[in-house]
Amino acid sequence: MVSPFSEVCTCHTAVGCPASPTCLEVGNKTANSMHLRWQPSKEFGSPLTGYQLEYGISGSKQCVVVTCDSLVCSHTLKALSPWSSYGVRARATSAVGNSEWSSPVQCTTLPSHPSSPSSLSVLSRTYNSLLIGWCAPDTNGADITQYCVEMVSPPLSICVPAMETQCMFRDLSPDTIYKVRVQAENAAGKGPFSAYILGSTLQATPTPPQLVLVSAGSQHLKVSWGGGKRTGQSLLQYVLQYSTDGTRYHKAYEGTGPTHRLNKLHPATKYYLRVAALCDGVQSEWAEPAVFSTTPTPPPAPKGVVLSQINPSQLAVLWKPVQENCALPVAYVVQLKTFGTDYLQVYEGIETSCVVSMLAAKGLHEACVRAVVKCEVNGSVEKLWSLSNSEAHCECRGTAQDEGKEVVKQEATGQHIISDTSPLQNVVTLLKKEKCLTVAFFIGLFALIAGLIIVSRF
Repeated sequence: MVSPFSEVCTCHTAVGCPASPTCLEVGNKTANSMHLRWQPSKEFGSPLTGYQLEYGISGSKQCVVVTCDSLVCSHTLKALSPWSSYGVRARATSAVGNSEWSSPVQCTTLPSHPSSPSSLSVLSRTYNSLLIGWCAPDTNGADITQYCVEMVSPPLSICVPAMETQCMFRDLSPDTIYKVRVQAENAAGKGPFSAYILGSTLQATPTPPQLVLVSAGSQHLKVSWGGGKRTGQSLLQYVLQYSTDGTRYHKAYEGTGPTHRLNKLHPATKYYLRVAALCDGVQSEWAEPAVFSTTPTPPPAPKGVVLSQINPSQLAVLWKPVQENCALPVAYVVQLKTFGTDYLQVYEGIETSCVVSMLAAKGLHEACVRAVVKCEVNGSVEKLWSLSNSEAHCECRGTAQDEGKEVVKQEATGQHIISDTSPLQNVVTLLKKEKCLTVAFFIGLFALIAGLIIVSRF
């Protein structure tokens, strides 16, 4: 037999933490946000105070915990990265403590417009162009379709295909600063512009100057050129090159001067010269080559000049012929000077002697002889004189006589001679006598030396 129940005794268990939220799922999502919702957690003696969400990019150890401000079982996560996979879990909170985390859910944000391009720079520049380069940005889930490169003042925009990261601006003004920025675009839209960069074009390409021959010698050419045109105030430099065949050029000069002398050249040689201008590292085109020639070597000075008196009013000048220079005929110029007067040209021709008449009765006379050749150099006929003179002296004595001798002047050559040939024969006889005296002098000198040697032995 069973007894009746005792009085009811009420016993309360201790207050516990809430249960984990259930049915966590993702609702609407964008490239930078996702909306989450879940079922309320069960309470265990302590009212719920709220919910917490923990999320992070899949595979990353860094997570973010967000506390919901109300008991609403939903929340929107913001400031997420586009086209990224996130893991999310939730838990309930109360005064007693927090529940266990719910099972995580995975969600990937939508693609977004690309980020802004980076590392903008000016890759190259000329006087009228700029080449801009950049690094491709993050695509944010959608491939880049094109870039928009924008220039300010003047406003100019160029679209570049996605596979290229360079853009060339042409037909710009020389020596000008430009502002440029770049924007990427994909299926999700246009991304933000990059920061501006500044790029400046170079000075305008100078025009090549023209060469002018200043002087020419047997071993040198001196040339000059006018200044090339340019924009701005940058200092121009010049490059001068020369060639003997018109194909292989060698540098002769580089600097800021407008003239240069080329030395150690070959006589009677044709040279091709060209010049270009430089401005801020930009070189002009080469000017049309100019062809200049060095002159033949000047003839040597005549030797063996003899000045002799024929009679009181006539002198004879004789000299040895020089070797012809470069197959050119050699002419001679004789100048005569009387003491107290200046030199006066009395003869020019190809002969190696001349007779000068109509002289003063007395006086010390001085004659100099120079050799000269005529040649065509760089389009003009020039005279090449010997480098030095050959001189001779003679003192005339007595008065003018021999009135029967007639002076004849050959106007074709400027040569002065006399009709009677006996004076010229006298000059030759005199020269023979002088030669005999010279030989006798050396014979006597040799005999004296021999005698001294014989005496010294005894």
